[in-house]
Amino acid sequence: MSSNQAQFDEHVFPFRKRSIVDKFQRDDNSIDILFQAPTSVKWIPYNRLHVSNYTKVRYDPPSDIMVLRVNTDPQTYVRVTQKQYNMDMLDLLKVAAEEHYAHLAAASHRILKGLDPEINPDRPPKNYKDAVSRKDREQWEEAMMKEYHGFQDMKALAIVKPPKGARLLDTLTRWEYKEENGKLVKYKVRMTIRGDQQVPGESFVATDLYAPVLKAHESRLLLAIAAAEGCSVYKTDTSQAFLYGSMENDVVYIRAPDWWPEPIPEGHCLQLLKSIYGTRQAARRWHKHISAWMEANGYLAVNSEKTIFMKREGKHFIIHGLFVDDMMHISTNTKLKNEFMEKYSKDFSITGGGFMKTFLGMEIEQSNRSIKLHLDHYVSEMLNEYKTYIKKSLRPKRVPFSPGVVLRPEDSPPIPDPSKQKFYRSFVAKLQFAASWIRFDISFAVSQLARFCASAGSTHWAALHHLMEYIEGLPSFKITYRRRVRNNQDLLSGYADSDWGNSSSRRSTSGNLMLYNQAPIMWRSKMQKTTALSTAEAEYYSASTAGSDVLYLRRLLEQLGFAQQSPTPVYEDNTACIEWGNNIIGGRERAKHIDIRKHFAHEVIQNGEMRLVRVPTSSQLADILTKGLHYPQWKACVEGILSNLKKVKST
Repeated sequence: MSSNQAQFDEHVFPFRKRSIVDKFQRDDNSIDILFQAPTSVKWIPYNRLHVSNYTKVRYDPPSDIMVLRVNTDPQTYVRVTQKQYNMDMLDLLKVAAEEHYAHLAAASHRILKGLDPEINPDRPPKNYKDAVSRKDREQWEEAMMKEYHGFQDMKALAIVKPPKGARLLDTLTRWEYKEENGKLVKYKVRMTIRGDQQVPGESFVATDLYAPVLKAHESRLLLAIAAAEGCSVYKTDTSQAFLYGSMENDVVYIRAPDWWPEPIPEGHCLQLLKSIYGTRQAARRWHKHISAWMEANGYLAVNSEKTIFMKREGKHFIIHGLFVDDMMHISTNTKLKNEFMEKYSKDFSITGGGFMKTFLGMEIEQSNRSIKLHLDHYVSEMLNEYKTYIKKSLRPKRVPFSPGVVLRPEDSPPIPDPSKQKFYRSFVAKLQFAASWIRFDISFAVSQLARFCASAGSTHWAALHHLMEYIEGLPSFKITYRRRVRNNQDLLSGYADSDWGNSSSRRSTSGNLMLYNQAPIMWRSKMQKTTALSTAEAEYYSASTAGSDVLYLRRLLEQLGFAQQSPTPVYEDNTACIEWGNNIIGGRERAKHIDIRKHFAHEVIQNGEMRLVRVPTSSQLADILTKGLHYPQWKACVEGILSNLKKVKST
């Protein structure tokens, strides 16, 4: 872009309105504006200037010209009208006021967290020099020594002279303010290894790295069982858990970090004797160690991945769910719980042991009659981050996704803005976490947005903004698990639905919902991999997916001691789909082209493990996972899933 006075590159000097110069450069009534930039940079963005950067250097009444500096060259300036200049000054004053308000709000927030107002928990130290130069350096030094003594107590490192030509790995130190429910609980220093510098076959075996963890739906199922059986849920955290894993035959040499208090002789380095955070094999070594310990002490693995362990004594039991070094414990009596804690604390250094209030980002409220899960604190921080980015307020919406809207790849720009796309991807990832753990109400919207993480256009950004406005209107969203009110154990049920051809590729969207004791434990909103030729076919594909979920959950419940005696009801609103599932369909014209793996629903039904039950569309609760709904339908689905009281009338 150019003017009569200078050439401008908008990638370097972005104007808020692209037409300002072209529109006003020939206007006799004009103002020449320049901005004073810092000496370290040549330009600063036009819409981020502080009012104090303006300097009046010339005023000529006959021509009504005012000049304001923009960089060190007094001949470089742009021309705008007096009206535009006044509007810009008001905007800049508004920005200054908002920044001042944000500063005061952040200071108040830090005081509530128990911090000095000058300490920002969102900006931990970047390195050792930064940590010791801060006002809270004593706390950081204490955290460093705690990390060092942890290595010493576990005999995890040894000072050695490496053989000639040995590869030395670098270390990274993470500095964190650890919070819980918005309160600062501790300063944490974690030394990690640059695992990306490891070479397969030299310091690790590439085929021995997988370490399973407790899945989201498994953790919800365990909490639903705890509520149904009237159990309390406890939590423990194993300190420096990875140090309990042996390096076995792997040899790894590392350079000591700059904060390491122990002197290292010249020509020497540190050798790993135990697996440490950052090494490629650390998670696998820890999982093998804790699994072996559990089985040696009488706690048997319930699932094949060995993330759930259980021990029974008559009618009483204790269940352990493992997610790396975090464990949840569900016990019917205190004897089993105390017995476990006594054994575990002898062999491991642990923290916690009380009632579980948080787990993997979820906030948990326990009472005698129920267990409630929510993400209120996480959602609040997410909303604040989004508002900071867009720099404007949100107008609450009633539904997460507008009905009838189809996001298309044709709306994606060929070359998206890298910084904007990075924010889009990171924010969709945050929303995926919320949708996967608690917020089933946004699952469909998030699944649509996730398809455009490579290149998001204006329509995709508009859909993201609409979703954030919906969350602004409904920030608190809780799943409640209650005590069972009947004696039988058949508490598993589900819903299967589909919206035919509702994507730009004309593939249908499946929605599957599984309930335990009438509360949600598993849900899915996913585009089908095959193009369905009819509504019945799309519904049948969704029913087959529900069949695999039913089979998996029934096996898991059986291993836990809560076997389902009768076929699990799965509610479906398509008569043809139910007919295909209940009867032999191999020779039927409308179904003979369906891939054999899609007939899995038929097999599960014939084996007596699932039954499809007809319900009217108005009672199809999985509808919220297949498409954008109008508010009355959306409200009926959400209230039906969360109420735990809705009676489903089969037809």
